[in-house]
Amino acid sequence: MGPILRRRLLGKYNLGATICLVAILLYTITFFVLQVRLYKGLHMEIEDLGHYDQPLYNSLHGRFLETSLMNPQGGSLFAGHFVPIMLFLIPIYALFPYTYLLFFLQALAAGLGALAVFLLARERLGDELVATCFALAYLLHPSLQGATLNLFHFGFHPGNFFPPLVLFSFYSLLKERYRYFTCFFLLALMVQETYTVSLAALGLYILLTDTRKQRAGTAMLFASFLWFLIATQVVIPYFRALSPPDRLGSMEPVGAELLPALSSLFRQRLSLYLEILRHARHYLFYLLAPLSFLPLAHIPSLLALLPYLFVNLMALTADYPYPLLPNSWHVTPIIPFVFISAVLGGERLSRWAKGVYLKGRLLKAWPLLVLAASAFACYWYGPLPFSRSVDPARYAVDGVIAQSVAEVKALIPPEASLAAARCIASHFTQRRTIHMLRGNWVPDYVLLDLNDEPCHPWSDYRSRQLLPILRESPRWELIYAQNNIFLFRHRPPPMKYPLSANLGNMVQLLGYDLSTDRLKPGDTLQLTLYWQALKKMEANYSVFTHLIDEDNHIWGQKDNWPVNNTHPTTEWVKGEIVIDRYDIIVDRDAPPGECTLEIGMYDLATNERMPILDAQRQVKDNAIILGYVWIESP
Repeated sequence: MGPILRRRLLGKYNLGATICLVAILLYTITFFVLQVRLYKGLHMEIEDLGHYDQPLYNSLHGRFLETSLMNPQGGSLFAGHFVPIMLFLIPIYALFPYTYLLFFLQALAAGLGALAVFLLARERLGDELVATCFALAYLLHPSLQGATLNLFHFGFHPGNFFPPLVLFSFYSLLKERYRYFTCFFLLALMVQETYTVSLAALGLYILLTDTRKQRAGTAMLFASFLWFLIATQVVIPYFRALSPPDRLGSMEPVGAELLPALSSLFRQRLSLYLEILRHARHYLFYLLAPLSFLPLAHIPSLLALLPYLFVNLMALTADYPYPLLPNSWHVTPIIPFVFISAVLGGERLSRWAKGVYLKGRLLKAWPLLVLAASAFACYWYGPLPFSRSVDPARYAVDGVIAQSVAEVKALIPPEASLAAARCIASHFTQRRTIHMLRGNWVPDYVLLDLNDEPCHPWSDYRSRQLLPILRESPRWELIYAQNNIFLFRHRPPPMKYPLSANLGNMVQLLGYDLSTDRLKPGDTLQLTLYWQALKKMEANYSVFTHLIDEDNHIWGQKDNWPVNNTHPTTEWVKGEIVIDRYDIIVDRDAPPGECTLEIGMYDLATNERMPILDAQRQVKDNAIILGYVWIESP
């Protein structure tokens, strides 16, 4: 190795950078392992893990970013939030199609922010020890650790990619490396449309404080605003319009927890304002105390965190279902500003210390105090197993229950629809149709877990409520019951003549009942059809029932929308079984002889019949022959 190359490498990858990279590696491994233990121990619920794992899985199986969790009829991930950062994960997921991959990527992404903090601190403070202390303090910060773990319950959220992208973007801008700055900034925009609030705040800070980079600040501000408008007014409405309507309850609109809050903000009680201030004080203390309140030394950059802090706090006025904790994924848009202001505050503190002629040792003591404060905060209220505030059983894995989960997985076909309790459902995200225990759709299987309730602090106890109902219902068959885990399979209603006929890949005829096969003119034939919806239908199909002779003359018929015009096919829920009865009056002029009973569906607007498909999904007819009826002489 030449001396020039050696000097370059040593100058670039010195001891501080090496310590930082090793710490990032340890951080990634540690939090990946902890996430796996939360997952295996059933401490992790399907939200938000399933919101992102299922669309990735469906994308690999020809259903681009499709999810059934926000809407039981199916729909796009982008109908809830615009998170194009997930598109970059699809090729990685194709190589490693495992849920664990998401745990690894978010731990690695969160950890890489330490490198950005190190580079930023070394650039502004010019000291290797100080930069290393800041990088380690970043990794020890309880808010970052809690966000990486999605505070135990939520599994995965792309928000964990946001802090390192913002930090690298800010560092690249300071170094005037505009290509890198643009790349990191655009990637940060792609994390989630609501995070543009934080990026706009950063752009405004740069615009007002750095005359040399006002154009960059203006571009950030304008691009953030434009991205938010396009995402919320064009992209999300477009994908929401493509999602099937859900008569059981539609997806929440973007900012559902914020917009009602803003509309009623000035009509709230004084006690609510005091509650908001109390939460704001708690937030700021939790964020700043691990850094010895150093960010307060640079108020202008610290103010950039206020817009998203306001977003979080305003959810208090909108009945947001989860606690507003400063150490869950809600805080990821705030973390970068805490460390930007800490570095800039440290720079200001160093200049002040030199101005009063403090000795060198004292001058270098404050970074160690910051690191010590972070380590103490990590122990006192961090999420690690040894932290004082964490229950030792938080990361426990019950091998017996884990074995039961594996056994249940083997009993459920991959193509079957499943409704499951919150935490055990997190193990079934890699399937086309998975729901939580809410709504009144009819899945193929229902999975209850009485162990689910203590794992989730906001549990609705649906497993305990549903267990006796499903056990007593003749429509459900219990096929697994061990270790407080119960699996029920939907049992079709009893029918006299079961069969299987596929109508256009939209409806399955499961069978029928017939009152008699011998009639006289003027008699009424009672026919009951058992349909099952295979997908959401956009058209209202009519059902036809015909009694025809060998010359195709109709001697009895009844055409209408299903269930006597009361349950049109546009209201059918995927998996739902519809019991549909028809009273067919035989024409009084019907001659004696054999008649064929045929049924089917057609679109009344076009009179086009729904095709009948064979096992290879090829069209074989446009009507189903149920059997034959004998017309007797009067």
